[in-house]
Amino acid sequence: MRGRPELQSGAILLLIGGAGLFALRVWGSSATPAGTNTVFTANGFVSAITGIMLGGVAVIGGLLVALGTVLWLVARAREAAERDR
Repeated sequence: MRGRPELQSGAILLLIGGAGLFALRVWGSSATPAGTNTVFTANGFVSAITGIMLGGVAVIGGLLVALGTVLWLVARAREAAERDR
């Protein structure tokens, strides 16, 4: 059925992104100012970049889930229309 691969891959990406963001939150490091000359500590910088990347993974997963849902609904409507003929 159309849309199934998109739904599956989107769900996996959402799970990975969500689990990664949760782990980053539990880890407890954030991009905090360290001093007047140092904007971020090394750990905070890595956390910020990792958070941005995991957020992107989660957004792409959400878009794939939405696309898969639309494709699945269209395929269901087409099948129903063909059966009614």
